[in-house]
Amino acid sequence: MQDHSLLLLAVWLLGHHGILTSGCFEIEREALLTFKASIIDTSNRLSSWAGRDCCSWWGVVCDNNTGHVLKLNLQNNYMYANWSDDSLRGEINPSLLVLSHLSRLDLSGNDFGGISIPKFIGSLKSLTHLDLSDSNFSGKIPEQLGNLSNLRYLDLSGSSFTCKTPLQLSNLSRLHTLGLIYAFASYNPCVDNLSWLSQLSSIRVLGLSMRGFDRKCNLMIYICPTLALQIVFLNVLDLSNNNLAGEIPPSIGSLSSLTLLHLNSNNFYGELPSELQHCNNLLFLDLSNNKLTGEIPRWIGENLQDLVILQLRSNIFVGEIPSELAQLVYLQFLDFAHNNLTGSIPRSFGNFSAMIYHTIHNYDGKRFSVDERTFTAFDYKNNLLVVIQGEEYQYSTTIYLLKIMDLSENNLSGQIPEEIVALALLRSLNLSRNHLTGMIPERLGDMHLLESLDLSLNELQGAIPQSLSALTFLSHLNLSYNNLSGRIPTGNQLSTLDNSSIYIGNAYLCGPPTEKNCTENETMPNVVGDDYDGSESAWLYLGMGLGFVTGFWSVCVTSLVNAQLGDRGHDVTSIWDRWMTKKGTQKPCAIISGLVACWWII
Repeated sequence: MQDHSLLLLAVWLLGHHGILTSGCFEIEREALLTFKASIIDTSNRLSSWAGRDCCSWWGVVCDNNTGHVLKLNLQNNYMYANWSDDSLRGEINPSLLVLSHLSRLDLSGNDFGGISIPKFIGSLKSLTHLDLSDSNFSGKIPEQLGNLSNLRYLDLSGSSFTCKTPLQLSNLSRLHTLGLIYAFASYNPCVDNLSWLSQLSSIRVLGLSMRGFDRKCNLMIYICPTLALQIVFLNVLDLSNNNLAGEIPPSIGSLSSLTLLHLNSNNFYGELPSELQHCNNLLFLDLSNNKLTGEIPRWIGENLQDLVILQLRSNIFVGEIPSELAQLVYLQFLDFAHNNLTGSIPRSFGNFSAMIYHTIHNYDGKRFSVDERTFTAFDYKNNLLVVIQGEEYQYSTTIYLLKIMDLSENNLSGQIPEEIVALALLRSLNLSRNHLTGMIPERLGDMHLLESLDLSLNELQGAIPQSLSALTFLSHLNLSYNNLSGRIPTGNQLSTLDNSSIYIGNAYLCGPPTEKNCTENETMPNVVGDDYDGSESAWLYLGMGLGFVTGFWSVCVTSLVNAQLGDRGHDVTSIWDRWMTKKGTQKPCAIISGLVACWWII
C-alpha cells in the first residue's frame, strides 16, 4: 500500500513538471532560459544560468517548500560605477508569464535602450514588487500595470516616459510605494491630472520629483484637502525639483504621518504655514531652493522634535535664528545657508545632542533601520544636495550618517559662541560669508571629527588657535579674508594643508604656507578659554588708565601752553579735541601715538 502511494505521488509530480531532485520546475527553468536568450549580457552576469537547478542561479529565488520561482533580482548594483559595461540589454521576453508565482521582479539599473515597458507585465498577477527604475525605458506607461492588484511597490523612476500617467494606476489599492522620480521626458513641462492619487489609500511613499510640472501649477492641486484626507498615512512625499509655484497650502498639516517631506527646488513663496507644525513625525524636512520668506518659526524647534535633517538653504528667510531649535535633540544636519538671517548664532546651538553623543545615534539607529530602507525606496540621492568645501554632493542612504552645520552666506554678526565646540561629532562646519567678529574659539580643536571648516569672509581677528592641529580628519580649511594675525600654527594635520589660499586676505598672518616671514616677537599668543573677552577687557582698562593720565597731562600742558603761547594754545587745544573725539575707535597703541603727536606739536 505504501509503495502504491509513492508511485501515485511520483506520477503526480511528473504531471506537474515537478523535479524534487533538482529543486526546480522544468517549465520554469525553460522559461528563464528563453528570457535569457533575449537578453544581451556582455558582463556575463547570467553565466550561472546553466544546469538543472534554476533555484541556484544568480538572481533567482525559489520557494523552499514548493520550488516555484518567487523572485527575479536582476538589478545592476554597479550602475553608478560601470553602468554601461554591467547593464543587461535587449528585450524582456513574455516567457516570464510562465512564472505564475513570481512576486518580485527587479530589473533596475539596466539599459533597455529606450524600449517601452512590455504590456504583458500587467498580467503577472502575483507581483507585489516591481522595480524598473533607471533602466532607460520610454514611451507610455502601460495602463495594463493597473491590473496588478497585489502590487505594493512600483518604481518607474529614471526613465523618459511621455508626461501622462494612466488613470488605471488608481486600481492599485494595495500600493505602498510609488516612485516616479525623474521618470518623464524633461523637454516639455508636465501637465497631468493626478487626481487618481487620492484613490491610493494604502500609499506610504510617494515620489514625484523632477516631473517638470508646468510653472503655473500650484501644489494645492496635488495636496488638496481631498488628497490629504484620503492619504492620511502617507510617510514620504517627494515633490522636489519641479516647477511648482505658489504658497505651501495649510492642508499639508493634515498629512500628520509624514516622516520625510521634500519640497525643495521649486518656486514656492510666502511664509511657512503654521499647520506644518502638526506634522510632528517628521524626520527629514527639505524646503531648500525656493523663495520662502519670513522668519524661521520657533515652532520648528518646539513641535517638530523628531527632526534629524533640516534644510532651508537658498530661500529669503529673515530675522534671527530661534534658540528654540536647540530642542531638536536628534538633529544632525542643519543647513540655513544663503538666506538673509541676522543676529548672532544662538549659544544654545552647542546643545544639539545628536552632534555630541553617540548614544543619540544609537537610539536613532533603530529609527533609521526603517528610514534607511525608505531612503532606498527610490533615487533619493537627488533629494539631498549638500555643499561641502564649496562643492555639491548628493547623498542617498548615507544621509543619516551626516552631521553638518551650514550657516554661510547670511548676515550673522557677533562672536562664534564658545559653546559650539561641544559638537564633537560634527563633520562639517561652515560659517563663511557673514559678519562674525571676535576670535576663533581656542577649543575648536575639541571637534575631533571635523573634516571641513570654513570661516572665510568674516571679520574674525586675533590668533589662529594651535588646537586646530589636533583635527586629524581635517581635509578642507578656509580662514581667508578675515583680520587674523600672528604666526600660523603648524603640526599634525595642519602641515598637510599647505595651500596659501587658506589664509589669503589676512595681512597680519605670517609663517608657512604664506610668503611672509615671522619676526621673533610674532609668536603665538597663549590664548585659553574665553580669552577674547578677557583680552578686550585688559585693553579697555589699559586704555582707561592711559586716558586718565593723558587727560590729566593734557590739561596741565594746555594750561601751561596757553599761559606761555597765548593764542597758539587755542590751536593745540583744537587739535587735541579733534583727536579725542575719535578716541572711541582707537586702539591703545593709537592712544600712545596720539600722546607722542601732541608732544611733538607742543
